[in-house]
Amino acid sequence: MIGKHSLDILNAKGIINFIRIVDGRIVLDDFVDAQWCSDKLFKKIKATVSYPSVESYYSVIVNNDEDEVLTRAVFGLTYSELSRLTECYAKALGVFNGYQQYPRVTRSIQSANRCDITGAWIPKNYPYITFAESDRDLSHISLWGFYRHIQLLMRNSAKSLFGQLLIKLGAEPELLEKVINIGRKVLGKTIITWDMANPE
Repeated sequence: MIGKHSLDILNAKGIINFIRIVDGRIVLDDFVDAQWCSDKLFKKIKATVSYPSVESYYSVIVNNDEDEVLTRAVFGLTYSELSRLTECYAKALGVFNGYQQYPRVTRSIQSANRCDITGAWIPKNYPYITFAESDRDLSHISLWGFYRHIQLLMRNSAKSLFGQLLIKLGAEPELLEKVINIGRKVLGKTIITWDMANPE
């Protein structure tokens, strides 16, 4: 999490609120520290967020080990769960291949991007889903945009026609239930859009 007193976001000069990453969304939130928000209960933990790199995938690290519960709280799904979901989705669309997989989890090491579905800001090095090469439509889909897309296709039920197809293609029912429940914890928060992060 990053606050206005942090130097970690260089491009988001117009944002003066606290930024929280929850369920794959980057949202504006209240401050959570003793100086700015002493009337709220919170617990400090020693954890770091590991963003994708050439050698690794994203995760939340506690005591040198991936904490799957915290990783899901921050990104919605673990990397392996999201990779499995995108693979089953590709099979459902009939576009799965072992050579160059679309859709897939990726990140941009060059620049921030705008989600082609939601308009959400995707910071540099932050994971997102790509359906095509970077110069094409639907090449930058935020995690939140992808989760909402899958929720819509499943009509919020693993028993839906699309949910059953994903299960037939290898997605576990428990994974689909996790996708269905993404976003229910923090409703009503403002998602940071590209325009908010990059004011003219």
